[in-house]
Amino acid sequence: MNWKTILAGVVTTVIISLSFQLVFVLAASFIGNAGSGSGFISTYRQELWYASAMVSHSISMAVGGATTVLLFSHSQHIRHAAIVGGLASSVFLVPLLLVGTLNLQSLVYVILGSGCAALAALAITRYCAEEPLLDQN
Repeated sequence: MNWKTILAGVVTTVIISLSFQLVFVLAASFIGNAGSGSGFISTYRQELWYASAMVSHSISMAVGGATTVLLFSHSQHIRHAAIVGGLASSVFLVPLLLVGTLNLQSLVYVILGSGCAALAALAITRYCAEEPLLDQN
Protein backbone atom coordinates (compact mmCIF):
# COMPACT_ATOMS: atom_id res chain seq x y z
CA MET A 1 0.00 0.00 0.00
CA ASN A 2 1.24 3.42 -0.90
CA TRP A 3 0.38 6.01 1.75
CA LYS A 4 1.25 8.92 -0.53
CA THR A 5 -1.36 7.69 -3.01
CA ILE A 6 -3.97 7.36 -0.30
CA LEU A 7 -3.21 10.79 1.19
CA ALA A 8 -3.30 12.50 -2.21
CA GLY A 9 -6.51 10.66 -3.05
CA VAL A 10 -8.18 11.67 0.21
CA VAL A 11 -7.25 15.34 -0.25
CA THR A 12 -8.48 15.31 -3.85
CA THR A 13 -11.68 13.48 -2.93
CA VAL A 14 -12.44 15.88 -0.07
CA ILE A 15 -12.04 18.85 -2.44
CA ILE A 16 -14.30 17.18 -5.02
CA SER A 17 -16.81 16.29 -2.32
CA LEU A 18 -16.93 19.86 -1.00
CA SER A 19 -17.74 21.03 -4.52
CA PHE A 20 -20.54 18.48 -4.76
CA GLN A 21 -21.82 19.53 -1.33
CA LEU A 22 -22.17 23.05 -2.67
CA VAL A 23 -24.44 21.65 -5.38
CA PHE A 24 -26.35 19.74 -2.70
CA VAL A 25 -26.89 22.90 -0.64
CA LEU A 26 -28.25 24.65 -3.71
CA ALA A 27 -30.58 21.71 -4.42
CA ALA A 28 -31.70 21.59 -0.79
CA SER A 29 -32.49 25.31 -0.80
CA PHE A 30 -34.49 24.83 -4.00
CA ILE A 31 -36.39 21.94 -2.40
CA GLY A 32 -37.06 24.14 0.64
CA ASN A 33 -38.27 27.11 -1.39
CA ALA A 34 -40.27 25.12 -3.92
CA GLY A 35 -41.72 22.94 -1.21
CA SER A 36 -43.64 25.75 0.43
CA GLY A 37 -46.23 25.78 -2.35
CA SER A 38 -46.16 22.24 -3.72
CA GLY A 39 -47.95 19.37 -2.04
CA PHE A 40 -45.60 16.62 -3.19
CA ILE A 41 -42.38 18.40 -2.28
CA SER A 42 -43.66 19.59 1.08
CA THR A 43 -44.84 16.08 1.90
CA TYR A 44 -41.57 14.36 0.98
CA ARG A 45 -39.13 17.21 1.71
CA GLN A 46 -37.06 15.29 4.26
CA GLU A 47 -36.79 12.22 2.02
CA LEU A 48 -35.78 14.38 -0.95
CA TRP A 49 -33.06 16.01 1.14
CA TYR A 50 -31.67 12.63 2.20
CA ALA A 51 -31.87 11.25 -1.34
CA SER A 52 -30.11 14.25 -2.87
CA ALA A 53 -27.45 14.12 -0.14
CA MET A 54 -26.76 10.44 -0.78
CA VAL A 55 -26.69 10.92 -4.56
CA SER A 56 -24.26 13.83 -4.34
CA HIS A 57 -22.10 11.88 -1.87
CA SER A 58 -22.10 8.77 -4.08
CA ILE A 59 -21.16 10.73 -7.19
CA SER A 60 -18.42 12.66 -5.42
CA MET A 61 -16.89 9.49 -3.96
CA ALA A 62 -17.08 7.79 -7.36
CA VAL A 63 -15.32 10.73 -9.01
CA GLY A 64 -12.74 10.75 -6.21
CA GLY A 65 -12.13 7.01 -6.56
CA ALA A 66 -11.74 7.29 -10.32
CA THR A 67 -9.39 10.25 -9.89
CA THR A 68 -7.32 8.33 -7.36
CA VAL A 69 -6.85 5.42 -9.74
CA LEU A 70 -6.16 7.58 -12.78
CA LEU A 71 -3.81 10.13 -11.27
CA PHE A 72 -2.14 8.62 -8.25
CA SER A 73 -2.33 4.82 -8.27
CA HIS A 74 0.07 3.86 -11.02
CA SER A 75 -0.50 0.17 -10.53
CA GLN A 76 -4.24 0.91 -10.57
CA HIS A 77 -5.25 -0.75 -7.33
CA ILE A 78 -8.95 -0.69 -6.61
CA ARG A 79 -8.06 -1.17 -2.96
CA HIS A 80 -6.56 2.34 -2.86
CA ALA A 81 -9.79 3.87 -4.16
CA ALA A 82 -11.89 1.96 -1.61
CA ILE A 83 -9.66 3.11 1.25
CA VAL A 84 -9.75 6.68 -0.05
CA GLY A 85 -13.56 6.59 -0.29
CA GLY A 86 -13.87 5.29 3.26
CA LEU A 87 -11.41 7.78 4.71
CA ALA A 88 -12.87 10.74 2.82
CA SER A 89 -16.36 9.76 3.98
CA SER A 90 -15.09 9.46 7.55
CA VAL A 91 -13.60 12.97 7.41
CA PHE A 92 -17.10 14.39 7.07
CA LEU A 93 -18.26 12.49 10.17
CA VAL A 94 -15.80 14.20 12.53
CA PRO A 95 -18.40 16.80 13.64
CA LEU A 96 -20.75 13.95 14.57
CA LEU A 97 -18.00 12.41 16.69
CA LEU A 98 -17.58 15.67 18.59
CA VAL A 99 -21.31 15.84 19.33
CA GLY A 100 -21.63 12.10 19.88
CA THR A 101 -24.48 11.45 17.46
CA LEU A 102 -23.05 8.67 15.30
CA ASN A 103 -25.69 6.17 14.25
CA LEU A 104 -26.35 3.43 11.69
CA GLN A 105 -26.85 5.99 8.92
CA SER A 106 -23.27 7.17 9.50
CA LEU A 107 -21.99 3.64 8.90
CA VAL A 108 -24.07 3.40 5.72
CA TYR A 109 -22.58 6.74 4.65
CA VAL A 110 -19.01 5.42 4.98
CA ILE A 111 -19.77 2.06 3.34
CA LEU A 112 -21.58 3.81 0.47
CA GLY A 113 -18.63 6.14 -0.09
CA SER A 114 -16.12 3.30 -0.06
CA GLY A 115 -18.26 1.16 -2.35
CA CYS A 116 -18.88 3.92 -4.89
CA ALA A 117 -15.17 4.77 -5.02
CA ALA A 118 -14.27 1.11 -5.53
CA LEU A 119 -16.89 0.60 -8.24
CA ALA A 120 -15.72 3.69 -10.11
CA ALA A 121 -12.11 2.53 -9.85
CA LEU A 122 -13.10 -0.91 -11.14
CA ALA A 123 -14.92 0.66 -14.08
CA ILE A 124 -11.96 2.91 -14.89
CA THR A 125 -9.41 0.08 -14.71
CA ARG A 126 -11.54 -2.11 -16.97
CA TYR A 127 -12.06 0.74 -19.41
CA CYS A 128 -8.34 1.54 -19.51
CA ALA A 129 -7.46 -2.14 -19.98
CA GLU A 130 -9.77 -2.42 -23.01
CA GLU A 131 -8.33 0.58 -24.87
CA PRO A 132 -6.29 -0.57 -27.87
CA LEU A 133 -2.76 0.68 -28.18
CA LEU A 134 -2.08 3.12 -31.02
CA ASP A 135 0.20 2.09 -33.85
CA GLN A 136 3.66 3.52 -33.61
CA ASN A 137 3.98 3.88 -37.42
